[in-house]
Amino acid sequence: AVVLDVVDCSNQMAQGKGKTGEFVMQCFEPWMVWLDPQKKLIDAVNSDRGSNMKLGVSLLKVKFPRAVHLPGGKHLLANFFLEIRKIPEVHCIYVVPPFLYNYFSSGTRQRTCAKFREESKAFNGGVYLGFLQSIEVRFASNEKAVLRTLRLRKPLMAAIRSAALVDQVPQKLVGVLEHP
Repeated sequence: AVVLDVVDCSNQMAQGKGKTGEFVMQCFEPWMVWLDPQKKLIDAVNSDRGSNMKLGVSLLKVKFPRAVHLPGGKHLLANFFLEIRKIPEVHCIYVVPPFLYNYFSSGTRQRTCAKFREESKAFNGGVYLGFLQSIEVRFASNEKAVLRTLRLRKPLMAAIRSAALVDQVPQKLVGVLEHP
């Protein structure tokens, strides 16, 4: 499963039109055509159980007859990842991102947040990229937080090793980050 686009529905809603099945189909169809112009690869479309989503997928099935609708499939994936996280060796991976978010991105520790922000910009072409706050009710937010943590390892290590933070970061944390 992959997120290919996030659609801003503001204009649609401002015009008093709502997110109809036709609108949903117009959002999905360009991606499906781009990914599968021969209509031989896409065999499932995942969405929530909303009536507009069901209608949108039904309209897509006219053009992509192999596609079946998997309503609520994201809940199956969420439960799968929840079970995986119970494995002790995997669970330890999920413990680190919330701590790093609180320590370096939430703003509660001004010095560590400011130094990390500076290093993040230096490593990301002038754009700040911070740690993600994982929230249990948001689909895959824990997995996204882990992936973001991996991406931010270099700016994090640069911030931790800087003279400005040498006394600010607990040595146990430094040890975990230097030897994952």
